[in-house]
Amino acid sequence: MAAHALDKPIRHPLLRLVLASALAVVLGASLFGCSGIPKEPQVAATVNGTVIAEDEVTEYIEGFRSKNDSYGTDAGWAAFLANAGYTPSSFRMHIIETTFVPNELVRQECASRKIVVTDDQLDLVIEQEKSYYEQRYGEDSWGSVLASFGYDEQTWRENEELRLLEEQLTDVVVKDKKASKSDILRMARQSGSNYNGRHSYYIDFKTEKQAQAARDTLAKSADATVKPKAFKKLGDTVNAGWNSVTADRDKMSNEYLSALSELDARRVSAPVEDNGTWRLVLCDQVFTCPAELTYARLAAFPKKIYAQIESDASKAHVEDAYMDWLDEVTDSADIQVNAMPDGLPYAVVLDED
Repeated sequence: MAAHALDKPIRHPLLRLVLASALAVVLGASLFGCSGIPKEPQVAATVNGTVIAEDEVTEYIEGFRSKNDSYGTDAGWAAFLANAGYTPSSFRMHIIETTFVPNELVRQECASRKIVVTDDQLDLVIEQEKSYYEQRYGEDSWGSVLASFGYDEQTWRENEELRLLEEQLTDVVVKDKKASKSDILRMARQSGSNYNGRHSYYIDFKTEKQAQAARDTLAKSADATVKPKAFKKLGDTVNAGWNSVTADRDKMSNEYLSALSELDARRVSAPVEDNGTWRLVLCDQVFTCPAELTYARLAAFPKKIYAQIESDASKAHVEDAYMDWLDEVTDSADIQVNAMPDGLPYAVVLDED
């Protein structure tokens, strides 16, 4: 039985990315004292005998502080802790229990099951991520993207390795991966506004003048409606899909999304400069999730939107099952957390008022 009851860690990859931007690890703390003599590493905790170093916990917390200028002073840091309901000691415990312990358990479980991530696999994933962000934000933007999330190349790589290990582990320990009809309906009811969206087509032109001339043949006024059949006569038409479906949205540039968001059904945009071409965008459908929802009504949603809801519900179902499994592993693990040592840089004194 674990020595401490642990809070349920947040493990969803999308949420982890958000948390990582706030709780980034700042590496490189020295293990040497002023005299140049190596200090004996302090142990913050052990997980089934594996040591979690106090220095790593301190670096993690100091990394969090570095992301907000107001936390840099003792007064600002003390104010944050007090407002969040923490003391320095309880915040340290929270970080150990919700980050370091589950991460170590994942590594141990993967090692025991011979689950590995190869360098080639990791290189491929990171290259795909880099390509995605640079396509969206421009060439050479990768370093800025990493920094905005609180990472450098090395810490991003470490995070992605752990994420990929956890994905493989989840696939092994969760057998039932499909959401039920009630799961799908619950997802739609809880997150219906996420699926509100616009379906669109577009046509590319070489110049803005050509795009504007084509638009003028359809309608002189921006308020005039345009039938999809008439739009498709202008040239080679591409079905862009729904901006509320992840796979479709990821193919849309920020400029495209901005133009589409302004369109009602059967309206055509002004020429949009997008990836070196001039594009006309037609919004042919607008979908709004109804407030009162039954499964029968849900099943009549546009197919791709229903599939997105089903996919999201299945991911949530798998996440819940994985968390239940991880809770059991945590409860059965030998976890020892040592008392907080003196002299840590984040150990400020809180006002008693």
